[in-house]
Order: sequence, then structure tokens, then C-alpha cells
Amino acid sequence: MDHRVPRSSGMAAASLLLNLVCILARSQTSSPCPPVKPIPPGTNITITMTNGEVAQGSVISSNSSSLTLNSSSFGQIVISVCNVRNIEEASRPSPPAAGSIASPSAKPLTQPSVQLRGLESLTVSMGFSGSASRDESYSAKPNFFAYEPKINGRTLLFLQASYDDKWKAAANSSNVTQVYSGFLQQMFTIGGSGGIYMRGNAYRNNSQGIIVDQEYGLGGAKTFAVPQGKNSYVETDFDIRAIH
Repeated sequence: MDHRVPRSSGMAAASLLLNLVCILARSQTSSPCPPVKPIPPGTNITITMTNGEVAQGSVISSNSSSLTLNSSSFGQIVISVCNVRNIEEASRPSPPAAGSIASPSAKPLTQPSVQLRGLESLTVSMGFSGSASRDESYSAKPNFFAYEPKINGRTLLFLQASYDDKWKAAANSSNVTQVYSGFLQQMFTIGGSGGIYMRGNAYRNNSQGIIVDQEYGLGGAKTFAVPQGKNSYVETDFDIRAIH
């Protein structure tokens, strides 16, 4: 049961809350940046960054979150996939025709289709029992996500609504509980595996006398690949919130 301290109208209380979120072996949408397909070492590629810059070189290693290149201009460099807009692989030149000069061409690398926005999950439940007493309940919980490549960001929107009605036929009494909640987070990715975010919550529960409980927060997040290269992530979030 959620116990909340009554507060007078117009007053706000600030609290420091540590929120840890563990996401293991989930879809690629759990990472701050959509992963890319590993590229074989030795492949010559041209990378176009989200800011328009171009990098060329031979692949030393790659995983779902970064690429390591041997560049003739910059030496060995590591590039986060969050900063990559497009990747092209230098193809082998075809045999030149008589009297002509062969020139290398480029072809886009085949990357898996990454959904940038949509419904991550939807949970719907219904329950009914009846005899001397009856219990009728309904619940819906949709979770939405969106990646924002232009700002290296991620948006999460979680909604929940539930209705529960318990009553006894003999006493003809009814106890109705309605709960509504919403959670919105906007993250801005930094360095590929970390980020800062703004968040807001709204919560209503008629059985607890809560008309609308609001929370606003500012925090940070760090994502770790566990295990490495297996498209599984552990994300740790922490924030400071003001509660109204």
C-alpha cells in the first residue's frame, strides 16, 4: 500500500530519490542508441556522422554500440553508433574494360531495420469473481518509445489505468478503486552509453484520496552492455524530483 503524507494546497516538497532500472536481454530499444550490425575487421568503410562530418578507414573491431577504425588521417579512432548517420563499404573494383580506368564504387552496408518509434508493450487484464461477494477489475498499461536521431535522444511514455469494484451482495455495498498514472521521460544521450533526462509523473488514486500527485525530476543514466556484444543492456537511472 502506498502511504503518502498529506500536504497543504500550494505547498511543494522536494525529495531525493534514487531510481535503479535493470533491463536485461530486452529488445534493442532498451539501449539509448539503436545498435548496428557488426562489420568484419579489415573492411574499408566511409562513415557519415549526424553532424555532417565524414570519417574513412579500415575496421579494427565493431560491436552493437561502437566502431573502431584505423584512419589514415586520424589514426585509430572509436566512433559511437549514436553519432553515425550512414555507413558505406568500399566494394571491390570490377575488371577494367580495355582502354578504361577502373574506379572504386561504394555500396551501403546492409543494416537491420531499427524501429525509431512505436508501442514497446501493452498489458491488458480483466478479472471477475462472484458468489456471496463479487470482485470486478480491469487494467490497461501501454508503453510507448521514440528515438530522436537529430538530438541524440530517447522519449518514453508509460500510461496505466485500472478499475476495481468489490461488493457484497448481502450488504449491497460497493468499494470502487480507480488508479490512473502517467510517466514521461525525455533523454539526451551523451557519449553513446550515458545521458541526462527530464521526467514527469502524474498519479491519481481515489481510494487514497489523491486527486493528482505530480512529480518533476532531472537526472542521469548510464547503460552497460552485459554481456558484451549480446544486445543485452543494464541501464541505471538516478534523479532528483520535486513532488507536488
